[in-house]
Amino acid sequence: MLLVVLVIGGCTVADRSKIRSGREEGTLAKFEAGRGDAYLFDVKIYREGKKKSTRLDVYRTEDSMSFYARAYLGKGVMKALLVRDSAVVYFPTEKQYYAGPLNALITNGCAERFAFEHLILDLFRILPIQIDYATDDFYVNIVREGPQECIYRLVSTACDDAITLEYRRKDGRYIPWLIEYAKNDDSFRLEAKRRTVRLNVDIPPDKFEIPIPATAERMEP
Repeated sequence: MLLVVLVIGGCTVADRSKIRSGREEGTLAKFEAGRGDAYLFDVKIYREGKKKSTRLDVYRTEDSMSFYARAYLGKGVMKALLVRDSAVVYFPTEKQYYAGPLNALITNGCAERFAFEHLILDLFRILPIQIDYATDDFYVNIVREGPQECIYRLVSTACDDAITLEYRRKDGRYIPWLIEYAKNDDSFRLEAKRRTVRLNVDIPPDKFEIPIPATAERMEP
């Protein structure tokens, strides 16, 4: 959901007025499939008094993730793939895409040091308190820890932006159930609540493919 915060509106994203025609050779748009976890989240976004909703499909294997955000009537609004050091985000309706490190999308000076790809993968694999590099870019507040539920807040060391993550126990594992983020001035708020999850299942190869047309325009940070 950090990816959603970045791309859908939590931070300033790539400037869509700075684009390149055509797709660069070698753009990362396909990862290997394998066994992993499949999530479906209900996402609510509040921006300047207006509410929008979407559903987000998330597929995770050991070292990669894919995201598919849907609009109403199932119309796709965002597709994304990421590994530990890079990502591809594609907007099908606009035929525009971004390829590169996610921290290049940050222009507010708050979290530009984050290794976002690494962090996002880890937050779906282990609990925040188990991340050993937390003190470099953020710290973790323990809100609640119990046998069936754990709640944490990740707070940036560069500013006071924070994300709240709630994990619930399933099949012997703590897995994400609720992710919340809000700007301090309340101009933007995001809530993502898990609807369904399937653990340790085969992820089809097409879930890790994003066909980017040759005519698509590349967005620049």
